[in-house]
Amino acid sequence: MIARSRFALTALAGYFIAVTCALTGHASEETVAVAKVVNGMGIPIVVHQPTSGQGPYPVVFHVHGGGWNGGTSTEVPPATVGQEARILCDRLGIVFVGLAYRCKEQGGTYPLAMSDLQDSVAWFRQRAEAFNADLSRFGFSGGSAGAPLSAMMAQQTPQCRSYLGCWGIYDFTNSEESLFPDEEARRRYGLASDDEAFEASAFHHLRRPPPATLLLHGGLDILTHPSQSLRFREQIEAEGGSGQAIIFSEMNHNFMSPNNPDAFKKSVLAISRFYQEQFDLAFDEYAQFERDLDDMLDGYFPADSVDEQALLGIWEGKFESLVLSEEGRAEIINRQRRRIPAAYSTETATIEVTSNDESRTFHLRRDGRAIYEILQDERRAGMKVLYSKRK
Repeated sequence: MIARSRFALTALAGYFIAVTCALTGHASEETVAVAKVVNGMGIPIVVHQPTSGQGPYPVVFHVHGGGWNGGTSTEVPPATVGQEARILCDRLGIVFVGLAYRCKEQGGTYPLAMSDLQDSVAWFRQRAEAFNADLSRFGFSGGSAGAPLSAMMAQQTPQCRSYLGCWGIYDFTNSEESLFPDEEARRRYGLASDDEAFEASAFHHLRRPPPATLLLHGGLDILTHPSQSLRFREQIEAEGGSGQAIIFSEMNHNFMSPNNPDAFKKSVLAISRFYQEQFDLAFDEYAQFERDLDDMLDGYFPADSVDEQALLGIWEGKFESLVLSEEGRAEIINRQRRRIPAAYSTETATIEVTSNDESRTFHLRRDGRAIYEILQDERRAGMKVLYSKRK
């Protein structure tokens, strides 16, 4: 029995169940459980089910990123689903399953992580009927450090129909353009030798034919270079599969967020069409879907003009705060709580802040809830740093 309560979290028969509502107004039921216990550590799993429609529904298993970091020595990082899941779950009718695995802090390695993922999928298979899931239609997805793991899972599972990879590494034997994984990460995660790197690379272990593949990547990404997606797509096609790589030229790593509204919308639409085709979904409401996305994302675009009175106050970022006062006076409060005098002026649609002969450009979001700076240094080029207004 599953209890349903909107925005409530309830423990029931070993599960945590909640109903959450996506920004587009479509709900999904969330179940959190433990898929296995190893060395006293629980390996969590999270399931998002549609709350409307008949089912049974196709399934997407997602593997989170994070550089194989996170958690503690006794607790693995939580299982999560991709940004698109909460929007597409109920609208398209797909069960999204977030998988967890041991990372470096828990003594994890690539082979141990694969074991955790395989056991978690087996856990779900045993309970597929309870989740109204159709395991004749399923795929895998993963982002960043989760991409090489999920890509290998997709190749090792003959029935897998689809693979969605986001800003990932697919060939550890040819990744000199990428900063991740560095030598220390390779050593700690069991990828130090040439043989280990080869065995962990989905690029070299494609089944014939590979599952249909959609790859998303930022053109400015040097953490995981976009050449990884381009070469992986070519290899998939060479092995008789269908591959598509979409490179967002002005985006960096991990860009699929409403804070990048244009790229987010294009990504969600591309993913939805991909799943519709691969899972034979009867969905013909794309015109309304686009309107809903436009409504959801409107406030995240930059404002066309800046109201100086609306700027007054304290804007808090992760590492510093920005105080904007009348008559163009400003202060930057850094992480050591040191106050640095500054000045600001407003152009048509930007805020120019100057301190110590350094000038920085900020943008006001259309909803007025945040301002943001677009970074320019090579490592973080194109990334946005958000500052929320203190209430």
